Amino acid sequence: MAVELPVETMTSSASPSGSPEPCEPCHRPAAGRETLVLRLATAIIGVPILFALVWLGEIWSLALAIVVVFLGLRELYDLVGIKSLWERLLGIVLGVSLVAGAGLQAQIWAPLILFSGLVLVFVSYRFLPAHHRLWPLIVGGSFYLGAALAYGVLLRGIDDGVLWLSLALAATFMVDTFAYFVGKALGKHRLAPSISPGKTWEGGVAGLFGGILAFIVLASLLSLSLSVWKAALLGIAVGLGAQVGDLLESALKRANSAKQSGRLLPGHGGILDRLDSVVLNLALVYYGATWVATW
Repeated sequence: MAVELPVETMTSSASPSGSPEPCEPCHRPAAGRETLVLRLATAIIGVPILFALVWLGEIWSLALAIVVVFLGLRELYDLVGIKSLWERLLGIVLGVSLVAGAGLQAQIWAPLILFSGLVLVFVSYRFLPAHHRLWPLIVGGSFYLGAALAYGVLLRGIDDGVLWLSLALAATFMVDTFAYFVGKALGKHRLAPSISPGKTWEGGVAGLFGGILAFIVLASLLSLSLSVWKAALLGIAVGLGAQVGDLLESALKRANSAKQSGRLLPGHGGILDRLDSVVLNLALVYYGATWVATW
């Protein structure tokens, strides 16, 4: 989730009468308030629907994951310029198949597929010319989103899975919220200016704190078997995972000269703009629930 730093300088042009004309940055505070209202309205409507689907049952969570992968891959292929219908269809079928077959993926294969997706996308932009990126991006995007959302399905299927999945989503949203508001209010030191100039160290640290707080408080409220130190450890992991995922998507958007991945969610952008901080955390919380919680 990007947090734009205040604009330090503003330019203006003179009108024929000699008075300065309003410049675009002068209107940014109002635009910022409008974006915030849209962001909150979308969250107020969308978040209850999301958690309702999670709580309705595993089949609803699976259907949700399939729809999200479908929409996310459509946005990704639009973003990177993959236009061929059959190539897009092949990638979407691959991604959806990974989600639908989540229960068949051994623990060793799921992280390998997820990691392979990241590597393929990275290699495409770092080492390959534009005309050779097509298939690495199709397969890499399908692997990354498909395997990541498969972890959501796997997480929902374990004991107390509905609680763990709810915790993963809520904690990630808390990371985003703390990073956004603290970064907007206090952010001065840029975190990764070459990737996302709006993100700040202040927002990043606040996001980590939000993840720790969410895990400690919500794990207790949901009566999950987590000691305080385990909850704090997982909170740190989720705080880092959310922000790493966010930066990865920001790098992809910057490489393609795009500000947002889409316009499906008013005030937020596209599915990928909201999914970026969630995808890695589904895997992290899955292993936290199956490994860390049993220590």
